[in-house]
Amino acid sequence: MQSVLPTGSPVRYAFRFRDKMCLWQPPRPVLQKLAAMSALRQRLLRIRQQLRQPLNEQQGFVEKSVQKQLVKNCQASLKAINTDLATAEKQINELIQSDDRLKEPHGRPRFRSDHFCSWRWECHCG
Repeated sequence: MQSVLPTGSPVRYAFRFRDKMCLWQPPRPVLQKLAAMSALRQRLLRIRQQLRQPLNEQQGFVEKSVQKQLVKNCQASLKAINTDLATAEKQINELIQSDDRLKEPHGRPRFRSDHFCSWRWECHCG
């Protein structure tokens, strides 16, 4: 008997592996929250870098009084960004601590947090 399914089609592929198919399950809510908070943290880090870098780079090219004024003008923004970063990091840690699967030693994300370094995932979670 000849198949009526077109060759190379997604339908043929799905039919062939129908015994291994399962319904899509959305990520657990805690992982969705963690992803959103991590994205927010990354945006805040980029914004902070965008403010800091030009100030550091132009230091030798502008008068000291101008440099001092530029740094002073950015201080409130940098302070607010650092506060928001600390809040986001605290919420990320609270999310991790509130979920048993994320707290497990073998599945727990380990962070390296330096003053100028962002966190790095050392393993997969979830």
